[in-house]
Amino acid sequence: DGKTASRGFEFTLSGDITENWSIYAAYAYSHYLDRNTGSHFDRYPPHAISLWTSYKAPWFYDAVFGLGMRWRDSWMMTFRGAEAGEDQCVNDLITFDASIDFPISENFSLGLSLRNIFDSRGIESARNLQAFANDGRTFEIFMRCRF
Repeated sequence: DGKTASRGFEFTLSGDITENWSIYAAYAYSHYLDRNTGSHFDRYPPHAISLWTSYKAPWFYDAVFGLGMRWRDSWMMTFRGAEAGEDQCVNDLITFDASIDFPISENFSLGLSLRNIFDSRGIESARNLQAFANDGRTFEIFMRCRF
């Protein structure tokens, strides 16, 4: 139906607070433009924030505990670059995650994570009124291998 342009930026900050404690923070902004009409429209939440912290517990088998949060701003759904209607607003979405990772050797670790701890339900993205829901509460068991 025409040409669109997507622009935005992401700002990320990560580092170690102490030898065993690290943080990660990110902010993203997305802007979509219909080049034919010059109108702004949303395809994804225009603002998003992610935070994550992890702590390596030397007193507990060097396990790494993690805790994080993800937030997506509210936004108006659009259809072919035009607002779909005042009742087509997607609410903001906040989810919390946690994990624990146990090293079993220098190259292997076993882990357990819980994504979306409080089972927050919402829409991650949409296009032409087709909405894509976020995952509900999810348990993960994993094994990592360095090679």
